[in-house]
Amino acid sequence: MNLLRKTLLLGLLMLSIPMSHAQSGANTAEIGRNLLLRAVQYCGSTEAFKSLKALQVQATSKLHQAATPIEVKTDRTYVFPSKVATKIFVTGQQAAEIINGDKAFHVLNKVRLELSKTEAKRMRMLQWAELPFLLSQASDPALKVEYAGSSTVEDRAVNVVLILPPGEKEVVQLYLDAESGRPITLIFVDQGNPLTPAGYWTYGDWKKVGNFQFPHKMTLYANDKTVQETQWDAVSINPDVDENLFLGQLDE
Repeated sequence: MNLLRKTLLLGLLMLSIPMSHAQSGANTAEIGRNLLLRAVQYCGSTEAFKSLKALQVQATSKLHQAATPIEVKTDRTYVFPSKVATKIFVTGQQAAEIINGDKAFHVLNKVRLELSKTEAKRMRMLQWAELPFLLSQASDPALKVEYAGSSTVEDRAVNVVLILPPGEKEVVQLYLDAESGRPITLIFVDQGNPLTPAGYWTYGDWKKVGNFQFPHKMTLYANDKTVQETQWDAVSINPDVDENLFLGQLDE
């Protein structure tokens, strides 16, 4: 069975059950939290992620929406927990997407457009589908985590953890290798729109960067098709960050 279908089958089934009753007779919250912290330990440690104040990633992506894949270069800077600036280089143009606290902006041709509160909230929510951000928030007691049982992904035993970010309706389903705790797959589902196709990411090419292990290859799927393949080209831990970056000022 296709990997997307296998993961979605279990994931959507679990979403039809109240999270507190996903597994009977067990403290699912405690088990889920422990499994999530085990993934944190695999990728670094709780202490390492607490020390992660900023992260810069330069990446190359291939978008597969067209007959010929489109190459996109990105330079993404995170200042945890509420600032993200992404410079985007595609077909000779430069643009940017910015999250600055509760606000979000698009910048194109040096024109900055502030997004609506709804769009800004959506951009902030999508951060939970990004592994470094998700794991950096794993120790937050406000984060609701549930164990949703075990499954297999390509004949590999996995544990499934459901994560409900604070005050949100979306659910992150994280599939963790049962032996090592390594993240295998992440599914991002909007419970308010259950018929909307769920995005799903797989991770590969794990490399050590400082005190962390990060996947340097991520593949996004939707509707059983590859949508985007991303390769991290360079990673910097806690770089010096110019605050002007989050004001939407692009390089000349």
